[in-house]
Amino acid sequence: MKTRKQLPAFGYLDNIHIDIDSLVSHLLENNLMDWNSYNCCRYSTAVDSYKGFMAANHTIYNQYFKEDDATGLESEKFRQVQLTEFVGTGSESPVDLVSTSFVERVRRRDHNHPKYIAEADELNFGRRGPLVVGEIEKIFNQFTSPITRARLNYLAGGHEIKPHIDYDPSFITRYHIPVLTNPDVKMYIEKQGHEHEQYLPADGRVYFFNAGFKHWVKNNSSLARLHLIVDVHGQEELEHLVDIQ
Repeated sequence: MKTRKQLPAFGYLDNIHIDIDSLVSHLLENNLMDWNSYNCCRYSTAVDSYKGFMAANHTIYNQYFKEDDATGLESEKFRQVQLTEFVGTGSESPVDLVSTSFVERVRRRDHNHPKYIAEADELNFGRRGPLVVGEIEKIFNQFTSPITRARLNYLAGGHEIKPHIDYDPSFITRYHIPVLTNPDVKMYIEKQGHEHEQYLPADGRVYFFNAGFKHWVKNNSSLARLHLIVDVHGQEELEHLVDIQ
């Protein structure tokens, strides 16, 4: 498995192409372009099957927003619709909601560590939910590696996601499919002392995103950004990766 240092900051798969117009039509028909139907990314309002995941990875979600954001702003400006569900046996007691370090989060998803929490392990969220039909199902079927967690990710105009680190690609490889965006939406990755800035157009490409390095997003437009984010456990798709950074 290739690690973050062996992979580019950004790239795209040259063997998969998404019909964005058909995907948008599907989302409209299924009320998935109504941002009010999306859930806040924080654990407090997450759908039931994700409360444990949000709680166990609390540090990530606490760091998403600027310190000067008004109370509750995150629930309006950054929302998600989860497309996959938790499968397995949950913890006997509620997941601790105390913020933890990156190291602690790694321990929580290690089966061999005494601090392992099933809800913290992204590999336990790979069951396709009821929204995975039609155009979304077609997209999922084009991935060879097992899909772990997938979601529709909304970011309001004029908002940004603060720098943070998610997973090394050797554990989870992340792909972005831009659905609604514009050139004023920029994604950033700080890789080995160099800052990479990239605009990912909604051109039907499936973009590799190296989430193992510190990264952040700025929506400098007045329009919404919507991405379909697909995390997989495996790297078969990377055989078709084209480096764009």
